[in-house]
Amino acid sequence: PGGGKELCLMRDLQRDPLTGDILHVDFLQLQKGHRVSVNVPVEIHGREKCAGIKQGGVFEQLIHEVEMEVLPREIPDSIVVDIAALPIDGAVHIADVKLPESAVLTLSPEEVIVTIAHARVEAEVEAGTEEEETAEVEVVSKGKAKEEEV
Repeated sequence: PGGGKELCLMRDLQRDPLTGDILHVDFLQLQKGHRVSVNVPVEIHGREKCAGIKQGGVFEQLIHEVEMEVLPREIPDSIVVDIAALPIDGAVHIADVKLPESAVLTLSPEEVIVTIAHARVEAEVEAGTEEEETAEVEVVSKGKAKEEEV
């Protein structure tokens, strides 16, 4: 207000679906010393070097954004999670990542962001074999029932 510079945060951006032109922007006016609630994206680094993935583990990202209350000047662009040294059955929790000093999280520090799990290929193959054997037994039992009727 008053034509001067104000500290604000862009909350919403609407674009024309055909041309891509900006139609409307919503701003949130911020006050110094007051935290603002934001969702910060999680960025995964070191995936190509990850020890657990190289050993056949399966990468699974459970949290893609972290909601936090933080001072406006400390809002991070993203939360970087380095998984290069993560082994199979390893996990990165919220408590393991570096956050701004003023950040107050809505999630529990024990929440898992990323995990490297064992591949379940063998278990699925074994389950498929059991289903085939069961199917064979059913066919044999149906054949016997027809013979008894004759």
